[in-house]
Amino acid sequence: MEKWRCSMLNIKYNRKGAKTQRNLIMQCHPEKRRICKFPGIFVKDASYLSMTSIWLFIILTGFALTANAQSVVPLRAVLDSITANNPGLQKFEYSTKANIEMGNMSKAWDAPTIAVGLDEFPYPSEMQMDGAARKMFMVNVDQMLPNFANQKAKSEYYKSFRNQNQNDYETLKNKLFAQAKAAYYTELISVKRLKVIEEQSKMLELLIKIAEARLQYSQSDLPTIYNAKAKISSLESMKIKEESMIKQSRSTLNYLMGRPLTDDFKVDTSLALNRYTEQISQYDTSFVMHNRSDIQRMSNDIASMRLNQKVAQTMAKPMFGFGFKNMRMQDGTYMYSAMASMKLPIVPWASKGYKSEVKAIDYEIKAMERERTNMVRETSSMIKNTMLDLQAQYREVDVYEKRILPDYKKTFDVNLNAFGENKGDIFRTLMAWDDLLMKRMDYLNVLDQTYKMEVMYEEAIQK
Repeated sequence: MEKWRCSMLNIKYNRKGAKTQRNLIMQCHPEKRRICKFPGIFVKDASYLSMTSIWLFIILTGFALTANAQSVVPLRAVLDSITANNPGLQKFEYSTKANIEMGNMSKAWDAPTIAVGLDEFPYPSEMQMDGAARKMFMVNVDQMLPNFANQKAKSEYYKSFRNQNQNDYETLKNKLFAQAKAAYYTELISVKRLKVIEEQSKMLELLIKIAEARLQYSQSDLPTIYNAKAKISSLESMKIKEESMIKQSRSTLNYLMGRPLTDDFKVDTSLALNRYTEQISQYDTSFVMHNRSDIQRMSNDIASMRLNQKVAQTMAKPMFGFGFKNMRMQDGTYMYSAMASMKLPIVPWASKGYKSEVKAIDYEIKAMERERTNMVRETSSMIKNTMLDLQAQYREVDVYEKRILPDYKKTFDVNLNAFGENKGDIFRTLMAWDDLLMKRMDYLNVLDQTYKMEVMYEEAIQK
């Protein structure tokens, strides 16, 4: 008869000298009575916890006992796996080898020309002094010597593309890292949303149980209870959406890491914002020139174009060749002919080709330099604007964490306390619950935007 439960349930207990629960509480000895963490709940002994207290204990502990055994993969491990296993990054190794072989190819000589044939002097129709035609079997060999300056210039030109391959590698890696971070943070936020949904659902289930217990005493109304149950269904719909987002993000991460798409793992939900505080003034054109691989790629393109210009200039040098002919006459004697040849590309009608090519390359270089200057200025401006937006996002996150969420939590607690002490109603408590849910979700949306903006910033500075 000494055992009794929570006053929120508004249940009368039988005890000597106690006609109502209020009398029971008032008559309880002060030294034996204690107040639970949840206002309005009174227990006589810690061994007799109420059902409501148990629910609240589960909520306050964060449902830690439901954690599964999936392995947690840190973001750094994801990025390292992309570097090691992504097929898109591995292709540049082969492209570099191809450029080296192209450089070696340019040092090759032209193949010699070998010709065999029959030589007859004079024509059969012409008068012959001795009445017989002079027929000879002839072998002809021609070989052009290479333009060694041209070969060297071509070799340097082809091998220079190794630098562009490295730039493209860094650019693609930066892009893949940004995609991986975005997917990682998407899953992180979805996990946090699921936690909020679970906590809010447990709170709502508790309110429904209390309201249903008070319904028989006309201290709650049935429509509000049904409204609360409908909100639980809405939470289930939100849960399905977030679980789908987690699966999509995980599939994206597995693809980027070169792993089977069905591999299961967990993200590190303790990952905090980086909170960048760099000065905007440091993001000048010099910073962009030295840190952005796509800008460096343009510089290397210009360097390769200058090498190609040298290739065109070497075409002005003469080229030499030689030929050898060997002939066997009918009487068994041999005759040979040896000749040397030289090409003269400097003559006006031939020099137009390489001179025009040199000028065309020079114009292309100037055009690319202008494009690079514009891109550097645009990138520098974008980085500065992103940093300004990021600082604003940090302030908004702080406002949510330090003011908005605590204030709405206090509002909910006050309504819940009043409801527990029979001074409030479930409708106001449900409204406070709804407002708290909305603000917690708004906070996660802002946090998600801040994570994504950090990704944009890191991609812009190629960090």
